[in-house]
Amino acid sequence: MVDKDIAHFISLLLTDNLNNILCDIIKLSSLTDSINLAASNAICILNRANFIFKNLDFSKIKIPHTDLSGSIFIKTNFEGSNLKGVNFSESKFYFCKFNHCDLTNAIFSSSADLYKQKSSPNNINISKDEKFLLTCSNDRRIRIWALRKNVILPEIGNYKHNVDWAELSPCGNYIAILSKEKGLELWDIKSKKLIFRWNYVHGVRYFMFSPYGRYIACNGNNFIQVYDLKDQSKCKRIKCISDCNIAFSQSGKILLYWSGQRVHETALSEEKIVENEKLSFRTDWSVQAIAFSPNDKYLALNGCSKRNNSIISLLNFQTKEFNFWLDCKEIGWVHSLSWSPGKNLLVSAHSKGTICLWDINNQKELALIRSIWRGPAKCKFSPSGKYIAFAEEKRIIKLWSIEKQKVQKSIEMDEYKILAISFSSCEKFIYQVTENYRIDRFDLKNQKWDNISNKCEAVRYASFSECRKFIAVGPEGTLRSHTIDIWDLDTKILYAKLASRSPASQLKFSFCGKFLISGHSDFGILWDLEIKEAIHKLKSRTYNVAWSPNGEYFATSDWNISILKFDQQDIRAVSLLNQWPRSLRFSECNKFLYSGDKDGSVIIWDFLKNQKIKILEGLYENANHMVACPNAGLLAVGGEEKIIVIWNIETGEKIMQFNTNLSQLNGLSITRSGKYIITGSIHKYVNCWKLKQA
Repeated sequence: MVDKDIAHFISLLLTDNLNNILCDIIKLSSLTDSINLAASNAICILNRANFIFKNLDFSKIKIPHTDLSGSIFIKTNFEGSNLKGVNFSESKFYFCKFNHCDLTNAIFSSSADLYKQKSSPNNINISKDEKFLLTCSNDRRIRIWALRKNVILPEIGNYKHNVDWAELSPCGNYIAILSKEKGLELWDIKSKKLIFRWNYVHGVRYFMFSPYGRYIACNGNNFIQVYDLKDQSKCKRIKCISDCNIAFSQSGKILLYWSGQRVHETALSEEKIVENEKLSFRTDWSVQAIAFSPNDKYLALNGCSKRNNSIISLLNFQTKEFNFWLDCKEIGWVHSLSWSPGKNLLVSAHSKGTICLWDINNQKELALIRSIWRGPAKCKFSPSGKYIAFAEEKRIIKLWSIEKQKVQKSIEMDEYKILAISFSSCEKFIYQVTENYRIDRFDLKNQKWDNISNKCEAVRYASFSECRKFIAVGPEGTLRSHTIDIWDLDTKILYAKLASRSPASQLKFSFCGKFLISGHSDFGILWDLEIKEAIHKLKSRTYNVAWSPNGEYFATSDWNISILKFDQQDIRAVSLLNQWPRSLRFSECNKFLYSGDKDGSVIIWDFLKNQKIKILEGLYENANHMVACPNAGLLAVGGEEKIIVIWNIETGEKIMQFNTNLSQLNGLSITRSGKYIITGSIHKYVNCWKLKQA
């Protein structure tokens, strides 16, 4: 058996094998409209796998109405792309280009409205505390949007030409603006005052904030200027060549600048910048990249020698001496370097599938691992640092033991993300649905899994009925043909196949199990499961759905919450609540509505009077999952954090909270007795928790 830590990080490694293929599909959408849906699905899969979009050319791609919330984009080019209705809420953007993009109805926050821009933004940047959103565009304007207050702060600067780049400091107090007209300007956001301006003869080429926002460094006109934001003074001016590179250490205490074979160092302390005009070190080859160790003690470099061979070297930062270097001519170009957690070991992955393990203390090569993978090697340390996992062809992962210096285990992976989990009504079984269309049942008494369906298709969404008799599964489908499959869990038979024109992103049964609402990118559909047909079409997008226990009301949400009264003859609107929720649930008495907010709180609404009754606070962000146990009077909420909070529904008192230690919660269910809670993660973990009585 492989321990949980190793299985966890192996599942993370699997996503790397598909990244190149999915990125190619996204780029092909710029050539033809026939694969727009496939491109949208591809970028959604990458986003759900926590993929960081870095150094990618996504110019002229077409991915309208795609959910990319919580994504991270670094140096990504979106010039001329169709981004209509794309959900970028809570996303991070660093050095991205949005010139000439179609951003109609694109969402960057629950409150920010970019319609007021006269031109598409060149750059979008969200502060670390998510209080401000920054845009600069071809209309020569810099705008700062206060997200939580839903207002635009007074515009900064007065420019006659286009603004190339703007970025918020990590602390969110300053904004740096780079333009050909005025060079680099640093502004204080609160006071709207210009702190300083650098405008060289040949212009500022590049600038960078230190990781904690203490310093800002820029280069241009053969100089590097370092500014101390704490004291608001110019504290260092370094002479260099104009096209040099800049890098801060992870602690923010060391600044390196280099070009070609020369690497210089400037130490940054808490009190002052230590003067150091001397050359730190020089190599006999061109430096291409520099990476600090976690404790800033060592520096790993890789570059190109005079003979055009790839080289790895390690520099001891205390002695300024090279510990060792390796000519990688025979084993291929270096693609990545990574450090072991807690140990002085370095592993390098090469283009010909070769992996090298280095002992830093003894300055020697420990092992050379060769795989049958023909492309760039993919490898990672386990969290304990005892194993190295590397990918082979045909989804095979091999665990290489550092202690035994050999392959410990070969694993053929068939693990997929869990989409939905639930207890059975008798509380004897646990059901789960994975993204490859596997429906499994776990017998709690015999501790065995029983397979219900194994279609090996991609699944977008799945949901269980309240009576635990049915499950609805939404497969990916084809370009113009999509279905919703209804399975009978007792008989293990496909009960119904409902046809729709677009894929379902939300599925919710009524409490009686006779009706189903499916949410789509452009509308929602109400289905009658007895006649197996659609009986009503909702006018707006449907991101979240909730049914009242008596079936008289149901709630849907796009940017607001709509409460509708339902009978089999008619559907009419009752009220409209001003909130964009992460989750919805009605109370057992059918009088109140619980909505999970992005800040982690739960709002209790009297939906007939359109009033907030109470706010329950416990989580810190995104209350995505909410389940209730009416028999025990409990409400359990979980989100993107690792904790679950449980409240008393009647009093609003927080009873308990506990840490699940999961990478990301992707399913939550509670028994009718309130004794057990089960959680599912994106990496096929199902955990059962016993709740202690108060």
